[in-house]
Amino acid sequence: MFEPLRIDSMFDFDGLVLPKFLFEHNDYIKLSAIAKIFYGLLLDRALRSQNDEATEPNECIAVTFSSEEVRERLRCSPAKVVKLFAELTDVGLIGLEDRGVGLPRLIKLTGIFPATASAYSEI
Repeated sequence: MFEPLRIDSMFDFDGLVLPKFLFEHNDYIKLSAIAKIFYGLLLDRALRSQNDEATEPNECIAVTFSSEEVRERLRCSPAKVVKLFAELTDVGLIGLEDRGVGLPRLIKLTGIFPATASAYSEI
């Protein structure tokens, strides 16, 4: 029925980036598991984006992800979507920028990345 996972085929499937700092850094440990997964989806979108929307001139990573898309991808209620955005905003992992009526908000990603590894090592 199922074959065992083997090292040579381990990377043949599409995966999701889920940074370890979300589980280890004191500022993020209390985030809900679904908020951590949502952050992983935002990172995935940024990594896969091939258009100019993902990177601003100052190299800030920004993506769009409508509330409807979040509800569909994570199978959650509209109220939960609001809570997820609030969770990530409250701990400083994202910043939100309204772009106008009918347009999804621009989501600017922040967090601990290799450039700020020294802050991560001080946990």
